[in-house]
Amino acid sequence: MEKICVETVTKAEEEFDYDRISLLLSDQPIKITQSKCDNCGSSLEDGFKIAVGVKDVPDPPIVRHSRYYYECENCDEEVIAEKKGLPSKGRYGANLLAQAVLFRYEYRIPYRKISNLFEQLYGCSISGAGVLRLCERMATTARSEYEDIQKQIQAADVLFADETPHLVDGSKSWLWVFTTGNRTFYAFRDSRGSEVLEEVLGDAFSGVIVCDGHRSYPAYHSWLQRCWTHLLRGTDDLSDDDTEAWSIYNRLFEIFEGLKSFLRTDPTPVQRIVVQTNAREELERLARTEVQSGDADDVLTMLENGIGHWLTFVVHPDVEPTNNRAEAILREPIAMRRIIRTLQNQKGMRLHETFFTLLKTWKHQGNNPYTELQRLARNV
Repeated sequence: MEKICVETVTKAEEEFDYDRISLLLSDQPIKITQSKCDNCGSSLEDGFKIAVGVKDVPDPPIVRHSRYYYECENCDEEVIAEKKGLPSKGRYGANLLAQAVLFRYEYRIPYRKISNLFEQLYGCSISGAGVLRLCERMATTARSEYEDIQKQIQAADVLFADETPHLVDGSKSWLWVFTTGNRTFYAFRDSRGSEVLEEVLGDAFSGVIVCDGHRSYPAYHSWLQRCWTHLLRGTDDLSDDDTEAWSIYNRLFEIFEGLKSFLRTDPTPVQRIVVQTNAREELERLARTEVQSGDADDVLTMLENGIGHWLTFVVHPDVEPTNNRAEAILREPIAMRRIIRTLQNQKGMRLHETFFTLLKTWKHQGNNPYTELQRLARNV
């Protein structure tokens, strides 16, 4: 059988100090010993260990793999030797692939600066465009896991949802987020309409959606929890002289705080239903208040438009009265948006939604994002 060596990395094998590499890959501490006294030159014996506790990052070795190609003399089959964890193509290994994604989507470093980092840290020459291609390869592998997370949120009992505008090639698109607390799913779409909810969540979603007041949510689903933070935040810019509006807001605050106090008593299901019914009647009376103030009229209109969806949290113990959870989940993509301003194309959208979804979900579940990216990279 003929053997042909296929080189996959560049550094010459004879340059390796294998003893040093073995030490760097070991969990054992490095022993620092001395044989002669600094003062008199006498031999030193029977020293005792002290804990110095110095931590450092070693210079990473560049590992060279020589992959062999065979032609079987018995059946003429062509065989290329495989190694578990070694990428099936390309010159870059799992660690470099994982770090390319981590630097870009966890730490928001531009591709050209990642290129500089790889050169400075590892002596690895790869262009910014090359780093982008590494991320694209990783996204292709990660996509099945991304789609699995979508299926899992479709079965959620309680789902927090929000959306924010994002430019793609200069045109407005929307980044949607859906989170359950242990899984988060991001999706770029051209629309803010209910058809996105239909597409992402399916036509059989049966949980509660915690959301803001956009019309797409009631157009898609009837079991909602409207966000009380949105209802009450109008006081931020409210004039001190607008006594009419302040009266409305103060009453809403009283109702909201009263409901939260009630829920802290661990009420029975029947008690929850009774209190929800009474609170609904109180909100309906408040919504019918005649006012002259424009700010007061605005908050009463918002109250009336969501009248059937403010109190789901009273009877459903797992539902929160605000959508702060989803809004917090959007902060990372919004920070990235401020840096890059606009995505160039559909590929950029695909990369963003895939890696934002996986990184956030892994962190929810207590997993190390770098370790998870290494796992993905071994299957690229």
